Amino acid sequence: MPGGLSDQSPVVDVPASGRVACDTGCPPSLLVTPATADRRVVLEVPLHQDKPRDVLVQDVPPSELSARLVAAKPITWRGRGDLVQVTWAPVLRGSWLVLDLWSGVGGLCVALLQMGMHFYGLSAEMDAQARAVASANMPALVHCDRVETLRAADLVPFLRRRRVRGILLGGGSPCQGNSSLNKRRLGLDDERSCQPLLLVELRAEIEALPEAEGLEILSLLENVQSMPKEVCSQYSSWLGGDPVAIRSGSCGWVVRNRMYWLVSRRKSVSSGMAPPDDWEWEDGVTPPVLSFCGKKPLPPKAHFQQGFQPLISPTEVVAKKGQGAMHTFTREFYRPSDGVRDVPPEVANRFFEDNRRFPPGSYSDSSLVWKGNAWRTLTPEERGQIMGYPPESFSMVSGSAASRVQAKNSMIGNGFHLYSLMALLCFMPALLEAKIPEPLVCHEEAFLRSRVAGTIWEPGRLLSFPGMLDARDVTAQMKLMFPLCTVQESVWHLTRDRLAACELCELQAYYAWCHIHNHDTAVMAPSPLLRQDRTRVFAGLSGQRYPGNSSKGLEICCLQVWEKKAIWRPQQASPHLSAMWHGRNWMWLL
Repeated sequence: MPGGLSDQSPVVDVPASGRVACDTGCPPSLLVTPATADRRVVLEVPLHQDKPRDVLVQDVPPSELSARLVAAKPITWRGRGDLVQVTWAPVLRGSWLVLDLWSGVGGLCVALLQMGMHFYGLSAEMDAQARAVASANMPALVHCDRVETLRAADLVPFLRRRRVRGILLGGGSPCQGNSSLNKRRLGLDDERSCQPLLLVELRAEIEALPEAEGLEILSLLENVQSMPKEVCSQYSSWLGGDPVAIRSGSCGWVVRNRMYWLVSRRKSVSSGMAPPDDWEWEDGVTPPVLSFCGKKPLPPKAHFQQGFQPLISPTEVVAKKGQGAMHTFTREFYRPSDGVRDVPPEVANRFFEDNRRFPPGSYSDSSLVWKGNAWRTLTPEERGQIMGYPPESFSMVSGSAASRVQAKNSMIGNGFHLYSLMALLCFMPALLEAKIPEPLVCHEEAFLRSRVAGTIWEPGRLLSFPGMLDARDVTAQMKLMFPLCTVQESVWHLTRDRLAACELCELQAYYAWCHIHNHDTAVMAPSPLLRQDRTRVFAGLSGQRYPGNSSKGLEICCLQVWEKKAIWRPQQASPHLSAMWHGRNWMWLL
């Protein structure tokens, strides 16, 4: 059997949810991954390794999803508003394929666009409203409704057609079973907490593809920092790398403590790597914590509607390393009251007055916006600004006014803090080891380059052609043309500086062409015959106002008279008839 597995290697089907029970009776050296109706995968894991070594993937025919991916264009932003730009995020070189799992509104793709990355994207998200928002903002993004339906075989036609530097796959997996806000969390006993196993399975399938040989493959996972320790250890074992924590409160606005895994084929992000500008590693913390240390908050400003303003100063929060930031933005739904005991009475009263839409901690003074004694929670547009999204990027949500607000708040609560995500993605160059592949050469372009080789149209030929006049030479000759005129030297300097900004070599292309063909280089280049030049010629006594092939021209009149009277006909061709011109000017133009 391929992949080094024996015929006795067991193949066990587990639910598509991705949960692996511990009492299946399988040997500890086998990691069994989810099997859908048309796919069965076995990962063989030696006892001394944490990562899968060999993969057996059933040969599956290409699907409709693969056809859409092959026809897809690179991802571009078409949503309302401008994307955030930061000075500390490097531009990632090369073309990439991004598999945005548990995509939501496509936060991973938005962050990569903000970093200037050129990539093709495939999104897996089961929420139809979130898919509609992502599709409206990024029309080239290919969508599917579940992570379980993705197969490595769907990528084969794309990888055969496109030449990419690597594949980035992953996202923020469901955190409801891990979050400390869930007083009844179950950890790995919750099927949603086992969703990262689907990422491991898909990565193993991709690595087994012959088309993926030599490509960089990076895995990304995000989840809450408050997860149980055994869950964190299990995720690290599955992904084959250690996590890092990023505290978004250090950016000055909102608390969103998250754990991130960014793992390549051989290593993962660690505190030994140089952080991006305005970010730093905190000392003596395990796991390593990345914090923002710039002078201005991210974003520097936020617009709040109807004259409401927050009580916090983002600049002061940045100086205090995130202390005093707003409560974490969460999904909006009718909350249980079990967390009321942990907040002051006035905060609890606001919690009930607002119909328990958010956790009780979201109603503290610093987490609300105020206008005098009036308070309210942040609108979805205000939350989007703080999280790094354009304020109008969620305008495609449909439904009643209340349902639209709830859907938008939930999308933001489930989404990334884009500034933190961009800081993590800045480590991608440190994880890459392969060279950037050479771009594919178009045959038409190669043929055109061979045609212009050795001519004046060859790129860069005129720049190094001998005898060309530069700005200094042209200015010197202009001085000789006006020997009796007194011109200040500053005027000549200004003329020379302005000529230096022009492509003077392009204006001397005719001289270079004559020099190559051994023609007289003292002859001026041909000039186009403009409308005013034609008018001046035809207005003269010898000009003919109509072309010779028209019914009003001189030539047609002469031919009619000669044929009628049968008199002498001209033996030479009329000068008004069209003929090939063999002059040097026409040779130059052709």
